[in-house]
Amino acid sequence: MTARGSSSIGAWRALAGAALLCASVAQAGPIVEPFEISGSNDTVAVAASAAAGYTVLADTFQDRVEVRDVTSAVVREITRAQILALCPWMTLDGGPDGPAGVASTPTGNQVFILVHDDTTPADGLGSDAILRWNQPSNTLTLHQRLDLFHRGDQTPVHATAHDRAILYVGSTNATGQGLIRAVVANANVGAGSVLATWNVPGPAGAPLRGLTIDRESHTIFVATDAAVYRAPLTNNFGVPPTWTLVTNVSGVRSLAYSDAYGPDAARGLYVLRTSPAAASSIEFVPAALALSGSGVPFLRMRVRPRRGTRSQRVAMDAW
Repeated sequence: MTARGSSSIGAWRALAGAALLCASVAQAGPIVEPFEISGSNDTVAVAASAAAGYTVLADTFQDRVEVRDVTSAVVREITRAQILALCPWMTLDGGPDGPAGVASTPTGNQVFILVHDDTTPADGLGSDAILRWNQPSNTLTLHQRLDLFHRGDQTPVHATAHDRAILYVGSTNATGQGLIRAVVANANVGAGSVLATWNVPGPAGAPLRGLTIDRESHTIFVATDAAVYRAPLTNNFGVPPTWTLVTNVSGVRSLAYSDAYGPDAARGLYVLRTSPAAASSIEFVPAALALSGSGVPFLRMRVRPRRGTRSQRVAMDAW
């Protein structure tokens, strides 16, 4: 989990479902470790590489992305200048525009970064972008242009996850409709292409509030402002996913699915919830219920009070 607060510690990592998770999920929450970062406390997105131990942090106000190894050492920093070199039409500043969504392949060899801005480009193409960092060659490239979010003065809820050479990108458009795009993200392909665009499940106009994937079963989970849904990923992009309600729930800010480390009891869906007037919480649904149940209860794992006087932004990923 990452949080924006008033302290010098700007990011917190909740290793939900990782090897550090206590053996009894019902009795203990995830271990929370501080990440020391420089500058403002505006980390709004995080991703984890399940097989390599890399963690990716995105900061919208400094327009910076950090890739850290399992010891928390920074192995690559992507700066505003590097982003603008690939996206020269953007006018990134010290506000909430910039990188607001990240995803990693399990090996950490490919990191994808969602960057949004409100500038209308003169070439008529998408105003936002997906960047790709290739770890073996240490190169940053423009992967795909598209429209993610129409404002530069608000931090959006973007969510993205990678599965079988496809990047699933979640965002909310100018009318408030949540969207999911399937984008080609093969390591051998120099640039992406959008294979399909779907509305999020639920009533028309529902916004996106989270997206994650169980890579073992190839099941996608999506959260709106009122519910969490799942669907099998078939790689048939001509047909929309067949969604099943997992449970009705409000206040979701991020989803993560843990399938790599820790005891079997820790495997499953993690839901990060926030409220303007209450504490944030991480809630858990065991894998068996998340993958087959409907109307399932959530187990509250941890409640952490809000810090400071500034608005809090939170995100989560699991190993």
